[in-house]
Amino acid sequence: MSTETDCELATRLAVEAGRLLMGVRAELTGRGAPSWQLMDMGDLASHRFLLQALTEARPDDAVLSEEGMEDPRRFTADRVWIVDPLDGTNEFGEHGRSDWAVHVALWERDRFAAGAVSLPALDLVFSTDPAPLLPPQQREQPRLVTSRNRNPYAAVVVANALGCDAVRLGSAGAKAMAVVVGEADIYVHEGGMYQWDSAAPAAVALAAGLHVSRIDGSPMVYNEPRPVAARLPGLPQGAGRRRVAGTARCSPPLTQASEQRSLAVVDLSAVRFEIADRVATVWLHRPHRHNAWTGRMHSEYRWVLAHLDALPAVRAVVVTGTPPAFCVGGDSAALAGHAERGAYDAGLATDLALPGYGVAPEFDADFAFQFAMRFPIIAAVNGACAGVGLALALFCDLRFGAATARLTTAAPKLGLPAEYGMSWQLPRLVGVTRAADLLLSGRVFTPAETIEWGMWNGVEADGEATLAAAQQYALHLATGVGPQALATTKAQLYRDLLHHSPAAAIRDAQQLLERAMTTAEYREGVAALRAKRPPQFP
Repeated sequence: MSTETDCELATRLAVEAGRLLMGVRAELTGRGAPSWQLMDMGDLASHRFLLQALTEARPDDAVLSEEGMEDPRRFTADRVWIVDPLDGTNEFGEHGRSDWAVHVALWERDRFAAGAVSLPALDLVFSTDPAPLLPPQQREQPRLVTSRNRNPYAAVVVANALGCDAVRLGSAGAKAMAVVVGEADIYVHEGGMYQWDSAAPAAVALAAGLHVSRIDGSPMVYNEPRPVAARLPGLPQGAGRRRVAGTARCSPPLTQASEQRSLAVVDLSAVRFEIADRVATVWLHRPHRHNAWTGRMHSEYRWVLAHLDALPAVRAVVVTGTPPAFCVGGDSAALAGHAERGAYDAGLATDLALPGYGVAPEFDADFAFQFAMRFPIIAAVNGACAGVGLALALFCDLRFGAATARLTTAAPKLGLPAEYGMSWQLPRLVGVTRAADLLLSGRVFTPAETIEWGMWNGVEADGEATLAAAQQYALHLATGVGPQALATTKAQLYRDLLHHSPAAAIRDAQQLLERAMTTAEYREGVAALRAKRPPQFP
């Protein structure tokens, strides 16, 4: 029987998985492999190694892994290993980046029993035993570490309140360890973080003596039934934060100077987004105005979708609103301005992003461009939704709605015609008679009332359940379906809507099938079917 302690095991596995990932990265980079293959193979190789090693070393323990199937034993187990085989997958796929990590933590009943975070590209590992020693407090101006791809609202509030400098990093493990080694003083995260994202970093930070909590101050709790860590998890250092020495204390430094900048200027203010498990969640984010639509929100929404489209690891997108609303339509102040001018002004940026444009001219418009994008876009209508907000949702590929959310086309009551192509899309979803009802009257309706109309893929009790259902469906599409099959089938669906000939659609499908049957994706699908196991698509 092994005499290795839990902490020694966690540390060893984090280090060995890191070495494995370095080998995968070097081999595939040397062969000129695309970044998506690098990311997918890294995820898979590290997950398989950790799962096998834990099964051999601790066969009676349950495992919760980002890349694994749900282990039902964890719901009753006293000991659950929570692992992220490759945290910062996007950074792993980018040449020269070091801000990615391996997370291994053990949650025993109601507390951490062990934890380790390795930063393989820097040849560093941090564990709960021995715990890291915090450097002395010296920095005069606090430094906050935050996401590379967005400014979390809570981080902006903290940065502006404290006058923080900011450093942008990828992996949650890299960000948390930047606080541990003193290269940053505060790590604040807001949004849908998963348990494996924060478990090991939280364990190490706690062992080092840092303050670790949710943003509301409540303790971090793990092995919850849902893998998403509930309500705004983070690693903030609050009042009495330590002020520490600069980046010279860590050699090589965790932070990358080219990514340092202040948060005083916010890139995204009306839209925010997060990426987890190949699913991006996008929030329309003007909660003080119930997410009312503006030119800035429109410009940012297009930019975010274009950005996500450029990330091969993103395979599905969920669009929702920061509670309690989805989007109540055009901002009333903007509508008043249109009335005063006697003309419409979209208020769009001059360098407007064009996601999905160029695939087919029929889709080169708002919000038809969503049909031309490679990934499915799922609307989670979590609350009030009107006008342009309803148009956005109708042009998504799938829709989930909160039962009592109040929806309206709105335009007739403003003396306006049907906007943003709703007169084209709505009849295709619910039929001409029902579309006429909603478009001509502008009356308020709910998902519960229209549950059988063909508008909804699911109707849930409230906004939170609606978002969860949409994310769960997106996760299935992102991980349980071949990515090329998914993109191709979506393209077929909307292209065939424009066909007047079923024979043309059939001929196109036959050609696509012939090409698909030559791919590794098809071979894996058939192998999984014959082996009666879930497919493991690249």
